[in-house]
Amino acid sequence: MTDKLDLSLPSHKQEKPSAFPAWMIALNLILLALVCAVLALMLFRPLLLTPSQNKTAPSSDVQKNLAIKLEKQGMNRIAAEAWKEYVSNATLNEEETARVWFRIGKLHQEEHDYDRALAAYYRSEGFKEVPEIQAEISRRIQECLESAGRFAALRDELSERVGIQGVASGSGSPSDRKEAIAEIGPEKITRSDLDHLIEKAIDQQLSSMAAYLPEGAHNQQKEELLKQFSGEAQRSEFLHQYLARELLYREARAQNLAENPQVLSEIRDQEKALLAEKLMEKAYAENIHILPDELQAYYDSHREAYQDADQKTIKPFEEVQNQVYAALRAEKERQVSRALLDHLKDKYDVVIHASASMRDEKTEKNTGLPQTSKTQESK
Repeated sequence: MTDKLDLSLPSHKQEKPSAFPAWMIALNLILLALVCAVLALMLFRPLLLTPSQNKTAPSSDVQKNLAIKLEKQGMNRIAAEAWKEYVSNATLNEEETARVWFRIGKLHQEEHDYDRALAAYYRSEGFKEVPEIQAEISRRIQECLESAGRFAALRDELSERVGIQGVASGSGSPSDRKEAIAEIGPEKITRSDLDHLIEKAIDQQLSSMAAYLPEGAHNQQKEELLKQFSGEAQRSEFLHQYLARELLYREARAQNLAENPQVLSEIRDQEKALLAEKLMEKAYAENIHILPDELQAYYDSHREAYQDADQKTIKPFEEVQNQVYAALRAEKERQVSRALLDHLKDKYDVVIHASASMRDEKTEKNTGLPQTSKTQESK
């Protein structure tokens, strides 16, 4: 036999494994990255918190005790804020929340912050009308409105709560006060609206002299003026005047008078005067605070200015208290206005030449503003 046995193993071609799809690899990598991110956030979250977040918030009992302590020490404003923090963090039912807001309202009212007091009382009622405090809330709301001089709002409040007649004007039941007494197209003017318009006009009338009257005297003056509109004839006359002005204004706008160059110039002049006046009023409000002891001291040092007509006796302080207040207020206003204008002249680099540097005393007297300035010799 010539044939040889072939003892070698047959060679097999190795099959190449199929490639893993690329999109599956990308998906796995994304999922792995997300898992790592979640684990990292869980492990390192305490380190990422701000210091305030890392601090342990005081318990409700601690907040409550703090508010009570501040309240007992007469720190009413801070105590009110502490109670607000307590009510926002503690787990309270509606009645408990209502009682806390009532307490907050009383603190604000004691500080003569009538806006915040009213807001707190209304919040208290909004959570729940608690019978034990409801009558006192109604009384205190009326006190706040009266102390703030919001007599139109007071009449609305009384009308809505107890359905009694108006205090000084605008009598009627709640439905009567919402009755339209005039219309301009689709716009309706109710009795309540008229009360607010009258009060707004009186406030504007008193604004120029309000600073020279103590708070109680200002409200008393306002009530006297409101009484002048207690009759239907006076209220009707005011309404007709308001409607006439409103109609003329709307027609002037319709005729584009506000775009007339001369009118625009006058509007700008009036705007300058008004803004200057408001800035000065802001400076007075921030810098003038007259205490009872100051009034007495001013009266004692100017007693001769408050003599009777016979020049023999001095009028008692109680009789001339408003006059003393006005005189001291005027003196403080002169000091504040002089300081403010001197500061502004330096700020805006104002220079008045020697030929025009003399103070015009008549102008200062008429405007109430000092005419001081830094001067520069004319070349």
